[in-house]
Amino acid sequence: MRLRVIAIGCTLTGALGFVALPPVAALADTGVIAASTASKSTLTLDAPATVVYGANVVLSGRLTFATGTPPAQTPVTITRTGGGAAAKTFTVNTTAKGSFTLTDDSPAKGRYTYTAVFAGTAKAAASKATATVTVETVKPQMSVSAPATNYPYGDKVKLTVTLGPTFSDRAVSLYASPYGEGRTLVATGDVNAQGKWYPTYSITRKTLFTAVFAGDAHNDPNSARLTLQAYARVTDRITGDFKTTKIGGVSYDEFHSSGTLTLYSTVAPAKHGECLEPETEQAEVGTTWGADTKYGCDSLTEESHDTAPFTVNLAVGDRYRIRGDYVRAAKDLGNLSEQGPWLYFEVVK
Repeated sequence: MRLRVIAIGCTLTGALGFVALPPVAALADTGVIAASTASKSTLTLDAPATVVYGANVVLSGRLTFATGTPPAQTPVTITRTGGGAAAKTFTVNTTAKGSFTLTDDSPAKGRYTYTAVFAGTAKAAASKATATVTVETVKPQMSVSAPATNYPYGDKVKLTVTLGPTFSDRAVSLYASPYGEGRTLVATGDVNAQGKWYPTYSITRKTLFTAVFAGDAHNDPNSARLTLQAYARVTDRITGDFKTTKIGGVSYDEFHSSGTLTLYSTVAPAKHGECLEPETEQAEVGTTWGADTKYGCDSLTEESHDTAPFTVNLAVGDRYRIRGDYVRAAKDLGNLSEQGPWLYFEVVK
C-alpha cells in the first residue's frame, strides 16, 4: 500500500513556538437554486346541477396552460365522492385542444362532488377543479285542461292531459269525481311524443277531474286537477193541439181557443223540489219575438217533472213559443241553470 502523506505547511510564530495553521475552509453548497420554469395551468369542470336517477352524469372540462398547449392525451384524474357510495376514480385524456369528457354511468341517488386533478409536469404546474351534481328522482310537470269550462248535459268532453319529461314511464290515468259521487277511473293511457293524451268523458254535472302519474324508480308521482261545470238538461213537450203545420219552415202546433195547452217538462239530473219556470214569447212582425212572459216557479216532483196547463182563449190569432226554464237553487252545486227547447204554437178559433 502506498502511504500518502498530507503535507501541512506551517509557520513558527511567537516565542513559544506555536504553530499557526491556516483556517479550515468552510463547507459550502455548490448547487445552484434556479427560479421555476413551470407554466401555470388552469383546469375547468362543467356538470349538470341535477340528473334524473337512472340517467348518466356527463361532465366536460378543459385544461389550458399559460404558455403553450397541453399535448394530446394529457391525463386528468377525476374522483367522485359523496352520495352515500364509495369514492370512485376515473382517468380521462385530453384532446389536442385540451378538452375532455367523462360519462359516469347511472350513479345511485345522492349528491356527488367530482374533483378533477391535473398532476402537473416539469413544464406545467398542477391544477384542479370541482363540480357538484345531485342525482335525484324528480316530479315531472303535469296538467289537465279542456276547451271550455261549462258544458251541456251529457256532452262528451275531450280533455288534454300533459306530462313533462320522465326517464321512461309515460303512462297516466284520469279519474272523475262527479258532484255528490265518488271518484272513478275514466281511463289509463300513454302520452304521445309531445307529452299529450286525450281522454274523453260524458259530463252530466259539476265534475272534478284528476290526472295522475304514478311515478317510478326514477320519477316522483304527480297529479293535476281540473273542475268543469255542466248545465242541467230540460226536455219539454206540449199537448192539447189538434194538428201540426209548417210556417216559415218551423213546425207549429195548432190549438183551438177552447182548448188547453199543457207543458210537460223534465229536468236531468233529478232536481226534486227545485224550480221549473214556464216561459212564453209572442211573435211580432217578421221573425222578431217579444212580450216575454214568465209564470213563476213550479216545484219539480220526485221524478223531476213539472206539468203546467194553460188556457189559450185570449190568444186567438197569435203565434207563440213556450219552454220550461230550470232555475238552480242556491244549494244546488251540481248543475247550472238551463232552458228547454222552444216549442212553437198558434191559436185559432
